[in-house]
Amino acid sequence: MKELPILMNTEMVRATLDGHKTQDRRPVKPQPPEGTVWDDESKLFIITGSTLGLIRKSPFGASGDHLYVRETWAIQEVDMEWDCEERIFFRADSPWESPDGGWRASIHMPKKYSRITLEVERVW
Repeated sequence: MKELPILMNTEMVRATLDGHKTQDRRPVKPQPPEGTVWDDESKLFIITGSTLGLIRKSPFGASGDHLYVRETWAIQEVDMEWDCEERIFFRADSPWESPDGGWRASIHMPKKYSRITLEVERVW
């Protein structure tokens, strides 16, 4: 099992948290050639009728892998009389336009701040 990052915009995060979004479709780029099938056992794309057979692994993982969601976020350090504490804010559930320091792009979110982990059930 691998853990891989996946980017989601604010609307997709809200729908996921509300339970309205239950699947995600992401195209593989570049597209595998026509006649290619996904082999779940080997976790590789296979060209039917090819002697080489194997193309590459899916960049979005395979069944059983986990995807941690990166989303728009902000961090604020709070000095509590000598002790510094970090508070994380997420754009998806924040009423503010912009917290102190502004919003940070989802691509820069560290794994430790991710609050959503998804399991890959199927790749096709």
